[in-house]
Amino acid sequence: MAREFHYFVLEEVYQYAERMGYSRESVDVEPVYGYDYDAEEEFLEGYDVSFGHEYSEAWSWFFEDLSQPAVDYDHLVWED
Repeated sequence: MAREFHYFVLEEVYQYAERMGYSRESVDVEPVYGYDYDAEEEFLEGYDVSFGHEYSEAWSWFFEDLSQPAVDYDHLVWED
């Protein structure tokens, strides 16, 4: 049974990218940092995992932990 897009695990994002015609290497995994003003330090909030065409369409998932399912998903489409 296929998992809903919002809750893909990392491997499912790679597989979906391949089905959409992208390579695994085109999937970007970027750390996302927050800032704790009380402690005056940065902390790792999670990871943005995305692929797509920067100016036409993109898929993006947010993971708090890459070993767990995503907690958020977004599909963006830009029109000319």
